[in-house]
This record gives sequence, structure tokens and C-alpha cells, in this order.
Amino acid sequence: MEPTETQPQRDTATTWRSYAGRRVTVHAMPGSYAAGRAEAELRLAERTVAAFERLVEHAPGQTGERVDIFLTDPTGPAGESPNGQPMADRIVRVMRPDGPNDPLAAPLVRLLITSWYGPAAAAAERIVTGIAGVVAAKTHEGATIAEADAAVRTALTSGKPVSIFPLDGAAGDDLYQAAATSFVAWLVEGYGGPSLGQYLAAFDPQRDDAAASI
Repeated sequence: MEPTETQPQRDTATTWRSYAGRRVTVHAMPGSYAAGRAEAELRLAERTVAAFERLVEHAPGQTGERVDIFLTDPTGPAGESPNGQPMADRIVRVMRPDGPNDPLAAPLVRLLITSWYGPAAAAAERIVTGIAGVVAAKTHEGATIAEADAAVRTALTSGKPVSIFPLDGAAGDDLYQAAATSFVAWLVEGYGGPSLGQYLAAFDPQRDDAAASI
């Protein structure tokens, strides 16, 4: 896996180094801390894409599509890509030498769902969050399914409310993510991975109950 240089175009002075895998290309600035993490991030991204594909068991005609991930240091460029275009359809990750990095599964799963099933599917928040949690468990990036189940049981035992329909501000907290992960894992065990793809393909943000009946 030899990195390649992507020269700047137009009025940008940024040169990225690109690391290409089977489905993912990771870009980083030469000499940066992020560049030192690029190959490990590429391997994680490839495992994440593969885990997602195995989970849903069906990709609606998008198996050849590639994913671009841009790694930056905390003070690095965050708004440019190698062709000088905005990064709206790409993932930007800040690599922090002095602290944990945000999990890759959440933004990568959301990007894949948007690409394969359309923007409406990404609005199926509890399912998208749960799929990301299951994928992170399978790639050993996040808590295991057993740990998510245990977190939900502990909360219930202590009298805390647990729901996959979060209250305002709860969508990002650990308990909501554990509940969503546990719920999606239960769906996969009971109904199979293809049911997730069918739900996402049919999801209508105005009528999410209709998708559940597919």
C-alpha cells in the first residue's frame, strides 16, 4: 500500500497524501501526526465498511462506490479536499495525539446509509445509531453487544428511564447509544440483517411506522 501525492489545484496550497484500500481512501497531510495514523485508520475503515455490508447483507447497487476520509491534526486544514471542493460527501476526522479520537463507525455508517439508501434513511436516527453501535462492536472499536445489553439492564434496575426514542439532548449520551445498539442487535437476531436494509430503503421521515411494516 504505497501512498500517493495529490497535488493542489486552483487556489489551494494544500497537498494531501492518499492511502488507497479496496473501498476506502484515506488522505492526510505529509509530516503530520494524522499521516502517522493513516494506515491504521485505513485498516479500521475497511473493516467498518465490510462489517456494515455483512450486517445489512444487501447493498442496493452501490458495491463499487468508494469512501474518502480526510485526517487532520487539531490545527490542520478542515475544509479542503484534494480537488479543492467542499467535503460535504466525505468524512473529516481530527487525530488528537493527546486524547481519544471519536469513533469512526458513527460517521462512516451514516455516510454509507445516505449513499446507499438516500438522505431520508439517515433520518432514521435510532436505527442508524444502533447499526453504528453494532458495527463498532464487530470491529472492536466500541462496546460489545453484551456490554450494551448490560448497560441497559443496569439502568433499568436502578430505575433510570431507557428508550430508543430520546428526550431532547439525549440522542448523543452513552445510555441512548447502548439502548439503540442493543435494540438493533435484537432486531438482527430475530429478523435477520436484510430487515435493516429493507427498513432503511422504505424509511419515510414523515411516516417511520410505514417502514416498520415492510
